Amino acid sequence: GPYTIAAGDTLNLAASVVGTPVSYAWNINNSGFLPTTTQSTESFTWAQLEALPNHPVQDAGTYSVQLRVTYASGLGVTSATTNLVVTDVAPTATLTNSGPVNEGSTATVTFANPTDVSQGEVNAGFTYSYDFNNDGKIDFVTTTAVATVPVQYLSLPGTDTVRGIITDQNGSSTTLFTTITVNEVPPTLVVTGASNVKEGQPYQLGLSATDPGAETIQTWVVDWNGDGSDVQTVNGATQSLTHVYGDDVAHTIGITAYDPYGTFTASKAVTVTNATPQIQSLATTPTTEGSLTDLTGVIVDPSTTDTYVLSVAWGDGSNSSYNLTANGKAFDFTHLYGESPASGTYAVTATVTDDEGANSSATTNAAVADVPPAITSFVSSVPTTAEGGTISVTGAFTDPGALDTQSAMISWGDGTKSAATVDETTHL
Repeated sequence: GPYTIAAGDTLNLAASVVGTPVSYAWNINNSGFLPTTTQSTESFTWAQLEALPNHPVQDAGTYSVQLRVTYASGLGVTSATTNLVVTDVAPTATLTNSGPVNEGSTATVTFANPTDVSQGEVNAGFTYSYDFNNDGKIDFVTTTAVATVPVQYLSLPGTDTVRGIITDQNGSSTTLFTTITVNEVPPTLVVTGASNVKEGQPYQLGLSATDPGAETIQTWVVDWNGDGSDVQTVNGATQSLTHVYGDDVAHTIGITAYDPYGTFTASKAVTVTNATPQIQSLATTPTTEGSLTDLTGVIVDPSTTDTYVLSVAWGDGSNSSYNLTANGKAFDFTHLYGESPASGTYAVTATVTDDEGANSSATTNAAVADVPPAITSFVSSVPTTAEGGTISVTGAFTDPGALDTQSAMISWGDGTKSAATVDETTHL
């Protein structure tokens, strides 16, 4: 001696003595002298060392060894004590995990079949250290061979490598690794908005998503009409979008969301209802009887496809109807008034009706001024007459007021007057 072995190894003993002993007996760790042998060398397996009576060798440490020899004369000699140094051997295990798991959930890692060649180490138990994301920092230390990997380490799809260290009571350790597969879980797209909106009114669409993992939506693509004709792209996890529809039809809004791990779709049905057209800026130009007035105005309607019928009650008992298109919403129509009303104005009512049947009206006044009749000829029947004689006169006049009634009064110049007969048809 002295002797040095690693835990689990076989101890090979050898003696150098004077003379020729007839027997040899070894005493290891003060367990007592073992049965004698006739050989100066002897081997003890680790199992035999662990099974020594009284003081077995079951762990790393320093132990005593003695030899006693006996000669044929019966003389027995015991050697001085030498040392047996048993060095430590690291424990072993297999690091396993409960994966694959979905992102945003937990997993367990297990040191399976932890053991050590030294029964003493096994009996003392082991310490387990966990580095949940293999970043070089120990996150958890325990004497339990199973640990739960927290959610934050499994928040993204892919893989997560866990480093585990099993350590015995003497400080010897073994480092192990296991890789957890983390499955992608599609996000739940949250789409909010009314089921209907009136054409021309702003429609509000809310976009967000929930995800068990840590990833967020990066880009949204909104197909407002569902046919690719009106597409809007925005960036950001949460959106509040506004859109104005110009036609009263049903749409299925197509929604596509993108995160770093995939593409996801949703849809939103919205019905666009018809808006009632309105007449604005309705006005007439002042005129005189027998002349034209201009009726102007604008049809206000957010629709880009509707057609219209404009009905006008001119106030003089006559009515007109006009067809207008979506591109011809400003109008200018003329009307001839036959006479001036007693009040001087006519109440004009315009009604617009779209191709869905929705309608509204507006009113204005048409100022029509009276025009006095004008005498165009005035002739006496004779140029002269005797005192006491009679004469007659004839004349003609014009009047743009086709519906006016006229009367004539002759002033004879001698201080007398008389009414004349008027033919309102011929104006004579």
